[in-house]
Amino acid sequence: MLEKIRTFPTSPDGEQISYVLKHLTYARIDKWLDTEVNTLGWWFLIALAAVSLIIWLKLMDKRRLLELAFYGFTIMTIVIWLDQVGYELGIWYYPIDIIPVFPPATSIDYVALPVMYALVYQYCNSWKKFIIGISLMAGVSVLFWNLCW
Repeated sequence: MLEKIRTFPTSPDGEQISYVLKHLTYARIDKWLDTEVNTLGWWFLIALAAVSLIIWLKLMDKRRLLELAFYGFTIMTIVIWLDQVGYELGIWYYPIDIIPVFPPATSIDYVALPVMYALVYQYCNSWKKFIIGISLMAGVSVLFWNLCW
C-alpha cells in the first residue's frame, strides 16, 4: 500500500492526503466490522459504559450535580487528551473500539473513568482521603486494564 501512496501525484490542495485518509478510514471500518463488532471485548466495553452510567445515576449526590458534573468533565478532558497523545505516539494501543470513527477507548474515556473519579471526589471529604482514593482508583484502573487486554 505504501508504494501506491508514494506514486500518487502530489497536489497543492491536499487532495492526496484526503484520499489516503479516506481510504485508511474505510480500511479501519472494514477491520472493525470483521474482527471487533460482537466480540466479547466489544460487548464488555458496551456493558462498562452502561453500568458506569447506571452507577452514576444511582450514587451521585443530586444536590452537588453541577459540581460533580464539572469535576467529571474536567477528568474526561484530561483523560482524553492524555489518551490521544499516548495513542498517537504509539505508547499504547486499543485492540477494540466501540465505534470505529470515534477516538479509541470511548467508553472508558467518556464514561467509566469520569464516573469513577467523580464518585471518589463525592465520597472523599478530606484531602488525605481524596489523595488515597484517587491513588487507589488509578492503581485499580491500571491493574484492571492490564488484566483485561
